[in-house]
Amino acid sequence: SRCSASLFLEPEHNLGVMTIDASGKYVISPSVQAETPPANDSGPYASNDGGKTWASPHGLTMQTPYISSDRVQPKTFYAFSGGVWYVSTDGGFSYDAVDATKLGLPAHTGAVPVVSADRAGEIGLALGSNGVYYTTDFGKH
Repeated sequence: SRCSASLFLEPEHNLGVMTIDASGKYVISPSVQAETPPANDSGPYASNDGGKTWASPHGLTMQTPYISSDRVQPKTFYAFSGGVWYVSTDGGFSYDAVDATKLGLPAHTGAVPVVSADRAGEIGLALGSNGVYYTTDFGKH
C-alpha cells in the first residue's frame, strides 16, 4: 500500500503535506500553483501526472489540512473540514460535499480521516470529546 508523503523545507518554502492515492498516480497538494485558472482561491490542488501539472478542484472550496487518500481504492480522497464531509473519486479533481450532521457527525471543525490499509471506504475520525466516528461505506452513512 502507499502512504501519504510529506515534503518539509525551510518555513518560507514549505509546500505542506502532499497526499498520494493507492495507485501512486494521483497527488493532492495544498499549496502549489495551478496551471489553469483556479476554481477556488486556496486548493488543495490535484495532479495526475506526478506533479508536472496541477488543477484546482471543484466542490472543495477551502484549504484544509484534514485530507487523506484511500489506501485501497485508487483516485479516492476524503476530507472533513468546517463541519462538511468531502469525498473525491476522480483523483481529487472534484469533491462531493455533505453537511456532516446529515451523516450523524457532530458539528465539528474537522479531523484528519484515518483510513484502513486493508479495506476501501473504511475510515475513522477522532473527534475529541465527541468520540470516534467510524464508517465502512466511504462516509455515506
